[in-house]
Amino acid sequence: MIESLQKYLNQNDLSTNFFRSSSLAQKKRRTNNLVKNIESKYSIPDKYNVNNIHLGLKNPMTAYIYWEYTFDRINKTLFKAGYEDIREVVLLLRVYSIDRNNKVEKYNDIRVELDDSNLYLDDLKVGHSYTVELGILNSEEKFFPIIKSNQIDL
Repeated sequence: MIESLQKYLNQNDLSTNFFRSSSLAQKKRRTNNLVKNIESKYSIPDKYNVNNIHLGLKNPMTAYIYWEYTFDRINKTLFKAGYEDIREVVLLLRVYSIDRNNKVEKYNDIRVELDDSNLYLDDLKVGHSYTVELGILNSEEKFFPIIKSNQIDL
């Protein structure tokens, strides 16, 4: 019986395929286990507990901005702005358009939520520079910056 099974497997080359696929499955399992071990040991944190905002150029008309702030920093700014509860806060990205003479030509405010951390800025003008501040707008429309980005030049 064993001889006939071997003969059948040899004739149809099924044994080679079986062992080849079994070997590939074992390699895949080992690789997956290795990746899981590395990820559990060296995971990338969701937050770094820093106050940082970065503005980067995606293409000549679009920029990408990402930010992180600590609750300590936002709480200090919150109280300066006259708020007592973080849920009352109007959080803004203030995008400054800077002309060739390095003067602020105008700014636009973009409302963001407390859990937002990135955004694309579209329709930027060539020949201008841009910088962004994340801040709080109080009830009297006064802006209180939390963090300020780098400047990009188009």
